[in-house]
Amino acid sequence: MRISLFPMGVLLLILSNPSQAQWSPITFEKEGVFRVVKFHNPSDGLLLGHDGIVMKTSDKGESWNLLPNELTIDFFDFQFINDTMIYAYGSDKIYISTDFGTTWKEKANLPTGAKMAYFLDLETGFAGGNIEGLRKTTDGGMTWSMNWTYPVEDYQYSGLDDIDFIDDSVGFACGRSIRKGEWFFGNIIKTGNRGQTWSVVYQDTPSTESIQPVRIQINNDSSIIVVDEFFKIIKSDDFGDTWSVLPINLPDPDSWFGMTVMSMYSLNLDTIIVGAEVTVWLTKSGGDQKRKILRTTNGGQDWILQFFDDPNPNCCCTPLLGNIHFLNDTLGFATGNNLILRTTNTGGDIHIRDTLIIGSVEDFSEGQSDISIYPNPTKDYLTVEIDNDDYNILDIYNVSGSKISNIRLNHINTIDLTAYSPGIYILRILGKKICYRRIIKTSR
Repeated sequence: MRISLFPMGVLLLILSNPSQAQWSPITFEKEGVFRVVKFHNPSDGLLLGHDGIVMKTSDKGESWNLLPNELTIDFFDFQFINDTMIYAYGSDKIYISTDFGTTWKEKANLPTGAKMAYFLDLETGFAGGNIEGLRKTTDGGMTWSMNWTYPVEDYQYSGLDDIDFIDDSVGFACGRSIRKGEWFFGNIIKTGNRGQTWSVVYQDTPSTESIQPVRIQINNDSSIIVVDEFFKIIKSDDFGDTWSVLPINLPDPDSWFGMTVMSMYSLNLDTIIVGAEVTVWLTKSGGDQKRKILRTTNGGQDWILQFFDDPNPNCCCTPLLGNIHFLNDTLGFATGNNLILRTTNTGGDIHIRDTLIIGSVEDFSEGQSDISIYPNPTKDYLTVEIDNDDYNILDIYNVSGSKISNIRLNHINTIDLTAYSPGIYILRILGKKICYRRIIKTSR
């Protein structure tokens, strides 16, 4: 992981250059956590967020007007049920508007903890996310029943994080399950009868490297795109009969440490826009977060970074990125914490080099003469030599950001990596100073 000192003013200059980002910020009347934006037609759209935020546009999203709302709801999603009715979801409840978001009233309850909801009509709907299984209602949310859990006796947990229907009968949902005594594994399920029954159409092998599907979308050509938490793309071009998992070539591999997918929009089988958040380790304050928008035009094999910023630190514990929504092949929107972005060229083709801010460090260069780490890559053992007393602790992190080892250092140290899975690991060497290094563990 290459972490460099970079003047904040220079970084802000780069991020504010519209010729690079191609995602233009929209000014708005109120700061807040903007969660989701959708359009009912090419001109009229709504944006909802925390604390009852409701904003409306009638000019293709060039400007947004804040609508009054007495309800202090933390909205997480909404959908246009028909030409007159909108269902919004938040704070464990369903809310309804019949005047394009101007007024809202409580309609029914969601299952406690639900973070995903989808209705086929006024009465038939589904809920999932942070709850066991997939729940279903046939009375507009007045009552909910268990609709699907992983169909084996020894399962421990089964949850669905996203759902999409191509019509009022055929739909797909994605999530993950775990059997007793095993690792989590990702799965995709399908229904052809309005959710009366579901069948598993894709299942990953339980392991620490298994997929963790978080977003699913059915395109007009009947292709299905699923993105997992760590940017794996699972797709089908035959309506779910067969699936393929695509390899990933990261644009800035050294800086993808801790990055997870938060949102996704698929324009077609190849062009996919993804919003992500990444934790950046800071030497004094522990951790900070960044947010990014990336695009692939070859189905996930390669990505370019289109937008990257360092939000206000007061954003803690709220989503830095909400959703991404496109009106057509070029005009799109992204929402987040104090953020509304608009693009008219699918975000542009210029890749922004990822730069991370690390503060209060004396020397952070790759070529520090007082630390020697070799061989790198390595298939088994790693030697770490320290030439002074500035460093005495070594922490090893995996690419998910979890600390997997803590070692007290001598001047010469031999570290056994034979039991580690092949991949990238981050070394944090600390004491009087702090240094980060990236190493690669290869197969034997």
